[in-house]
Amino acid sequence: MKRFAEHWERRLSRLAMRYSDGGAQSSAEGAESEAGGTKSAGGSDAEAGATQSTSKAESEAKTYTEAELEAARQQAVEAYKQHLEEAKDYEKMTPEEKVAYLEKQREEDRIARYAAEKLSVQNLPVELLPFVQGPDEAGTDERLKTFKAAYDKAVQAGVEARFKLNGYIPKGTAASASERGEQKQARPRGVSMK
Repeated sequence: MKRFAEHWERRLSRLAMRYSDGGAQSSAEGAESEAGGTKSAGGSDAEAGATQSTSKAESEAKTYTEAELEAARQQAVEAYKQHLEEAKDYEKMTPEEKVAYLEKQREEDRIARYAAEKLSVQNLPVELLPFVQGPDEAGTDERLKTFKAAYDKAVQAGVEARFKLNGYIPKGTAASASERGEQKQARPRGVSMK
């Protein structure tokens, strides 16, 4: 538990250092300051390139408001407290309970990796993982199948709606079949429309 607490203390102190300057320090500057702030003496071209990339990083650096900083600090503190509570609970467990707890976590991680792999195979965003992850592989497959059908249906409806707005009805859709049938009935056979 001591190592666990030390890990979160270091992580919390890094977060505090990152946000202590108002969030104006870019990641490139942070890496430079951690490396000692030394630049290579590779000539004027290397220095100009470093200066140009630094100025570009400065212009793209995100600044944070005090409210955002406080929210980030609170989130880090809450995560730290939660992990400390989990560590305390883990220390109170008997060896058998610890084994069962670790096996349960390992199984959940395995199912999460399985679901993430299936999402990527189906060309779905991995951010949908909480929606398709089931208690086991079969449950995950069933949820993914249901979600994929609904997702594809919604995407197709959106595409058709977009085409209709632009006055184009794609072939192979229900709307195009009904309109093509009406056009065939309205035009007599053998008459050219040139």
